[in-house]
Amino acid sequence: MENQKQIQKFSNQALKWSKIIKIIGRVAAIITALFTITMFIFLLTGWAEDFVIEHADFFNEIKIDAPSDKEFLAIKSEVSLIELISMKKFDDLLVYLIGEGAYATVMCILILLGLRFFDNLFMKLSKAESPFNKEYINDIKKVFIIVGIISICSSLFIGIFISLALVCFYYIYKIGCDLQEENDEMI
Repeated sequence: MENQKQIQKFSNQALKWSKIIKIIGRVAAIITALFTITMFIFLLTGWAEDFVIEHADFFNEIKIDAPSDKEFLAIKSEVSLIELISMKKFDDLLVYLIGEGAYATVMCILILLGLRFFDNLFMKLSKAESPFNKEYINDIKKVFIIVGIISICSSLFIGIFISLALVCFYYIYKIGCDLQEENDEMI
C-alpha cells in the first residue's frame, strides 16, 4: 500500500513536469517551424542574398565552422557568409538550414507526441491500485516506441542501444503483469 502511494505521488509529479516540458516543446516546435518557413521563403525569393550583400560589413565578421561532411563548405574549415555568397553557394546554405529546421521541427513534434503518451500512462498510474496492470502495456509500448525513434534519429548507435534496453524493460514489465494477474487469480 505504501509503495502504491509513492507511485501515485511520483505519477502526479511527473504529470506536472510534463506540462512544463510540453509548453517549452510547443514553443520550440513553433520557433523551428517558423525558422524553416523563413529560410524556404528566403530561398524562393532570393531576398536573403540581397540583404547579406547590403550588410556585407556585418556579415563579413561572422565566421562559421564548416561541417566536414557538407560538400558546399568543404573548401575551408572556416568560411564567412560573404565567402559563401562569392562562391555562389548561398542557396546550398539555405537548403542546409531548411533541412536542419525541418529536422528540429519533426523532433519537437515527436517529443510532444511522446509526452502525450507519457501523460496518459502516468494519469492512469496516479489512480491505479497496482502499477502492474495489462491495460498499461500498450501505453508503455507507445512511449518506448517514440523514445526509440527519437533516440535513433539523434544518434544511431546510442539509439539502437536505448531501443534494445527499452524492449527488455517492456518484456520485464509484461512478465510482471502476468505474475500480478496470476497472483490475483490465486487470491
